[in-house]
Amino acid sequence: MNELILQRLLIASTKRMGGYARKWATQLAVGVPDLIVVRNDHVLFLEVKYIRKVPVGFKRTINVTSKQAIELNAIATSCKKHVRALVVVVADLPDGRIVVAMDPPNARESLVLSHDMILNNRVKCLPWTENHLLISDLTGGI
Repeated sequence: MNELILQRLLIASTKRMGGYARKWATQLAVGVPDLIVVRNDHVLFLEVKYIRKVPVGFKRTINVTSKQAIELNAIATSCKKHVRALVVVVADLPDGRIVVAMDPPNARESLVLSHDMILNNRVKCLPWTENHLLISDLTGGI
């Protein structure tokens, strides 16, 4: 598993649910989110991250560049009710793979994910389902 495979799985899952999803890449702008997802009149801009082999009790900085954070926050601050900009992290924990949706950090901040945040429900966290990544569950029911 790597981020590109994960992006392909998210795209395929969205299409199976009747939505539209594309990898968003451009040579003209640095930092644009990885994916754009449209479903049920909702639009998501997703920066996708993958963490391999996370130990129990971990605390990990998620590598979101300042350019990525600026782009995600520009989208988030100009968004209407049905548009969201998120960082989606898939992490391999000892007891299984999870999916976490997090708001983007500010340009000068680090995005940190810890075992404590997951245990205490401070981030939206779902178990990984290989055949059907639930975009709607990650984002609050779109």
